[in-house]
Amino acid sequence: MTDYKAIFGKKIKFLTTDLTMSTATEGELFYSDTDSEFKVGVKVAAWAAGEAMSTAREGTMGFGIQTAAAAAGGENAVGTVLDATEEYDGTDWTAGEGIGTATRLGGAAGTLTAGLIFGGHATVDRTEEYDGTNWTAGNTINTGRHGMAGTGIQTDALAAGGSPTPANTNVESYNGSSWTAETAMSTSRLYSAGAGATADASLITGGIASTPPTVSTANAESWNGSSWTEVANLNSARYALAGDGTQTAAIIFGGSITPGAGRTVNTEIWDGSSWTEVNNMATARMALGAGGTTAAAVGFSGTTPPVSALTEEFSETVTLKTVTDS
Repeated sequence: MTDYKAIFGKKIKFLTTDLTMSTATEGELFYSDTDSEFKVGVKVAAWAAGEAMSTAREGTMGFGIQTAAAAAGGENAVGTVLDATEEYDGTDWTAGEGIGTATRLGGAAGTLTAGLIFGGHATVDRTEEYDGTNWTAGNTINTGRHGMAGTGIQTDALAAGGSPTPANTNVESYNGSSWTAETAMSTSRLYSAGAGATADASLITGGIASTPPTVSTANAESWNGSSWTEVANLNSARYALAGDGTQTAAIIFGGSITPGAGRTVNTEIWDGSSWTEVNNMATARMALGAGGTTAAAVGFSGTTPPVSALTEEFSETVTLKTVTDS
């Protein structure tokens, strides 16, 4: 006991009853009098199945958190571009008001009650705002395109990259009223993923770097409101991936590792300096929607193929493990 306190600055707790998984913290060591053994809190990251969406789709624009998310637009199994919105409460999907104009593969940002979608295929310069009940048209984006990454909130959002031309470095910010051109990214990209609490604290990852030839990238860039900085690459280059979180705590998952090589289940967590691979999704897919944080995320829809209605939830929890000599 003395040696442990000298090294770590604290004593090992003696507990007559175990900590629970909800009260234990990662790395917390204690002696369980109940089981007469030492135990420690260990973080476990895993995916679990959620309720399927009402309509299978790909190219969905997703925003929100795991227990309050929205899926807008997309394309169904017969190639029809949708205007349908669905809302997820962490248990069930319910129908919401349809977007003003059917579209797919646009950018998205915000929360369930203050959401934003922009760009997209067939309506490339359109912006719409969601209040949790109704959609309202906003001012058009300056450079119409699809396949861009979106970050931030409804009144402070960023749109980065996209097509045409055919993959570009174009970046614009939205203040809740109008779009403003910003400094271009270093890497052209299409079908990338974004994370960021605000426009001026954003992270853009993956995508197709150039077409043709079509080459997926592992590149990641960070935006501070005035300049872009290249940060550590993803472990797996991919495009049409999904992600969310913040500039210093992001999660990305799914996508296609290389064009023609199929879909991926790979999931990675960003801690502000490096990417770590964690437990995989159950079903490989690309062009899916997402919402949430590194501790509680949700991924939905996409194409496996075929077009999917599947929902999966990602969670980080702390479980108790017995400490052994081995």
